[in-house]
Amino acid sequence: MTQTTKNKQATKTDQSSKKVQAKDLKNEELEKSTEEVTDAIDALIEDKTEEIDIVDEIDKILEEDCQSFVANYVQRGGE
Repeated sequence: MTQTTKNKQATKTDQSSKKVQAKDLKNEELEKSTEEVTDAIDALIEDKTEEIDIVDEIDKILEEDCQSFVANYVQRGGE
């Protein structure tokens, strides 16, 4: 095998190695980004769930108070 052939093979091997390293790096970055996005989404879901629970609680209280308010507000004959 000539020196030129050996150099070409070494260059191809080096390029292949660099491509694999680049893909690995991209995969790691993607994985990290995915984790960050997933964490952010989980936090938003938790916040929204808490907000919905509070709104449901307020709605329940308003519903109960509304019924008593209307019952007390209804005019009685002659008033």
